[in-house]
Amino acid sequence: MNADDIAREHTAALATLDFDKVIAALPDAINQAMRNAIPEMYTPELAAEFAEAMAAELRNPQQDEPAGCPVYRDCTDTSPGHHDHYSHDVKVTGDDGGTILDIGMVALSGSEKHALVYLRNEEFTDAASVHAKTAELRRLLDEADAMADRVFIDHKASA
Repeated sequence: MNADDIAREHTAALATLDFDKVIAALPDAINQAMRNAIPEMYTPELAAEFAEAMAAELRNPQQDEPAGCPVYRDCTDTSPGHHDHYSHDVKVTGDDGGTILDIGMVALSGSEKHALVYLRNEEFTDAASVHAKTAELRRLLDEADAMADRVFIDHKASA
């Protein structure tokens, strides 16, 4: 049963429910529930993240579209309460559909507590490192454009 089914089934009760009080109680309730139900996966950060996701769902119960991730703006997982964050959808492909270059982000729960941004197979854990590498890539792309101009001018001249 999802949130919409519950809302339809309990319309009268929901009309009088103080969502602010429910939202205020969520962090403690989820913290305790996770400690009891899944102690091997429990972390205070994961419980807080899950509580925030549930609070966001309660604040916006009538949305047709799923709410975005409450933690990372670039996360493409829109399922409520998710705890692994990612975006793998930014890429340039060739005419054959193969990936030439892709970028994305990952922030996993559990033992890996840091977020990272990747460019193809290179991973970065801070913005300055990403900026340095993208500046290098811009220079490379400028060189590719200049090479293309020279090669095709030379090709025309030799034809």
